[in-house]
Amino acid sequence: AQLWVFHPGAKTGISGFYPDQDWKQNIQTIQNLHEIAEKFGLNTAIENLPEKYGFLMKTPKDFQRFYKETNLYDVGIVLDVGHANLENQTTTFLKKLPDKIVHMHLSDNMGEHDQHLGIGHGKINWQQFAETLKEIAYDKNIIIETIEHVPESLQKLREMTT
Repeated sequence: AQLWVFHPGAKTGISGFYPDQDWKQNIQTIQNLHEIAEKFGLNTAIENLPEKYGFLMKTPKDFQRFYKETNLYDVGIVLDVGHANLENQTTTFLKKLPDKIVHMHLSDNMGEHDQHLGIGHGKINWQQFAETLKEIAYDKNIIIETIEHVPESLQKLREMTT
């Protein structure tokens, strides 16, 4: 393994009573995991997750805050395009943090739930996505994260990126 990917923390039932405590705990946990990863020679990356499910790091603004508060600039981002679509943040992630995105997970959805549909079977604007990928010269790993329409999704991805 070369890259250790993990999900950020989430809000809890007491988050409203202790504002920002969940964020502080999230930061501490990520710092601890990063230290462990360094001991094993692993790079680390955090996957963006949707607010709809109570997760903390969901927008580019959240990741910018993370970098500012921790100085862990070598921690990358795994951009889950389906998750970003739920927050209408896909293009914003690509344009604001292109140098931080070290890996991507692709799936489609209708914009309301994390459905992991095949590429083109939801409402994501894949043409805009492909144009932005070319604009930022993204050349790192991409995983298609769907159960159905895998060969079709792979073909569409190849067509979009060539």
